[in-house]
Amino acid sequence: MRLIDTLLHVLTFPSENPAFPHTHAQIEDEERRIRSTFAPLPRPLIIVGGYHAPHAQPVALHQRLLSLLGPEAFAASPNARPLCLSYMMGIDTDQILDALAGQIEAAGLLDPATRDRTVEVDLIGISMGGVLCRALCQPPRRRQRRSLIVHAKRIFTLGSPHNGATLARDINLDPAGLDLLPNSGFLRTLNTSTSVHPDELTCYARLRDFWVGATNAAPPGHPIIWTPGQLAFTHLCLSQDRRILVDLCRRLRGEPPLARASTPPSD
Repeated sequence: MRLIDTLLHVLTFPSENPAFPHTHAQIEDEERRIRSTFAPLPRPLIIVGGYHAPHAQPVALHQRLLSLLGPEAFAASPNARPLCLSYMMGIDTDQILDALAGQIEAAGLLDPATRDRTVEVDLIGISMGGVLCRALCQPPRRRQRRSLIVHAKRIFTLGSPHNGATLARDINLDPAGLDLLPNSGFLRTLNTSTSVHPDELTCYARLRDFWVGATNAAPPGHPIIWTPGQLAFTHLCLSQDRRILVDLCRRLRGEPPLARASTPPSD
């Protein structure tokens, strides 16, 4: 991981962000502080991977969080176990949402008082996974058969195409890809719904993200926390951005965040 982190740092284009001004050395200091202090996570954590991404993607993010937060953070409470979800072979958004709901139900996260809602959880979504996290908190629509609604306290999204994906204009592999088109019916419904919302939605993005676009990484009118991008593979390396991970860990533990949301200067 250290070799990868060093390489990614070298490939990153510098870009000043007054809302997230911390230097590389300050981020390293904060990583050491987080590793040396114990704080249990307050609720179960669910990580949802990206569009056609292998299961290794959300698992890798969990491993990075584990290396920072320590195993005690996840083991302190019987409800604090992380759940990593993927849908690599899914091609239809409604079927993907049904499958994800089934995995969450099978993990035993149902609220016994309601049976159609989960206990209160925190969600992390990578790329399309962030959009799916928001949809799982809404009542089922279109052709979805799920009855489960996720009761999210907080949702954290990493480079998620809440306002559409730039790449979707040129490449549409399947119905799920069409749902990621800017102004698609799926996204319009999700972005205009007022039925169920988490208490907190935190959207992270990186510049030079030519797949989604940093300015698309939040619902319309919602602020974005952005970091510099890389020479190449910016979108694929979102979940390895140490600046994002440090801020995310602080928020997961209930500590004051390092970053403030602002408007990305570009995609």
